[in-house]
Amino acid sequence: MSGRVIKRSSVKTDQRKALAALIDSEGEIKMPCTGCFKRHLVLEKALAEQKKREAEIEDAEMELEVLQTKLATALGRLSRLRKMRKAAKIRGEELFARGIRQLDEEDGVLPLCGDNLSLEAQEANVVQDLQEWGASGVVDWSSLGFGEEFSDLGPVPDDGTLEATAGSSGS
Repeated sequence: MSGRVIKRSSVKTDQRKALAALIDSEGEIKMPCTGCFKRHLVLEKALAEQKKREAEIEDAEMELEVLQTKLATALGRLSRLRKMRKAAKIRGEELFARGIRQLDEEDGVLPLCGDNLSLEAQEANVVQDLQEWGASGVVDWSSLGFGEEFSDLGPVPDDGTLEATAGSSGS
């Protein structure tokens, strides 16, 4: 701490600071002329300025209300459009799945018994098809579009082992 004495600021400095704070908070203040101030008269100019600002505030509030109404309408429309887009997407996916299922049924890829075929039943159908085509020996799985993960499956089972394989692999 220094050895300086702290002086109290002068009254005029305090008044200037108070006026500056008032101008910062209220905006520019129109000072009355000296004659009106001495007679304690209110200036008509100050009243007109106040009425003008009140009218501007009222106009701004009305504009805000209109904009809020437009915003609410636009948000409602956006919500409806998003719901419609979501419903259309779901409907399209359902129609596509149904169409593919019907094509598979028409082509004989899937039997008509139901949508939830077990993996074993599908495997049995593939094995049966392969046997009908004369592939009773070793199947080249890579030529059918499958990768190396099917290379260790070996030969296609005969008719007698088909039911045993399909029944035992589910447990």
